[in-house]
Amino acid sequence: MEVISRHSHPISHVDAPSTVTTRTQRSSSNQARGGSNTAAAPPDEHPQDPDQIDMFPALTPVEPEPLTPGARRTQRNSQLAAARLHPLTAVLRSALKLHLDAAPHDDRDAPGLRCGTCRFRRPVHAGAGNYPKCTRTPLLMTHSDASDCRSFWPACAFYENHGGTE
Repeated sequence: MEVISRHSHPISHVDAPSTVTTRTQRSSSNQARGGSNTAAAPPDEHPQDPDQIDMFPALTPVEPEPLTPGARRTQRNSQLAAARLHPLTAVLRSALKLHLDAAPHDDRDAPGLRCGTCRFRRPVHAGAGNYPKCTRTPLLMTHSDASDCRSFWPACAFYENHGGTE
């Protein structure tokens, strides 16, 4: 005998029916005795009022990809330079102000003093390569990328030109 049953499903579209009818072949002792061959439909659990139907279910917000340590350091350095502090301030853990004639941090082609022309910026040999470091203080002579001194950075207050004059 054929049994018809109704199953409730969540409404995903306005025109979609809230129940689905399925047919299955099943022989039961109830059918053999002449009983009903349809199952009772469960009560409808979903609202039929259009104002109560969630047309746009909450989407999970997409988390931004985490920044790499280098990208976080670049972002931090840019924020420090915008506040008129030298990027090596984070390594020194004390405020290292920019030179009064320092180049702007957000324009690498603008005129002004930069670390690249300072006498304290020197390549330091470590491992397989040379790394640009500020040799003014031993605190900056580490084996870390964080203490590298980029040539395009604006000059700090201790800037000295290669020739010894500012």
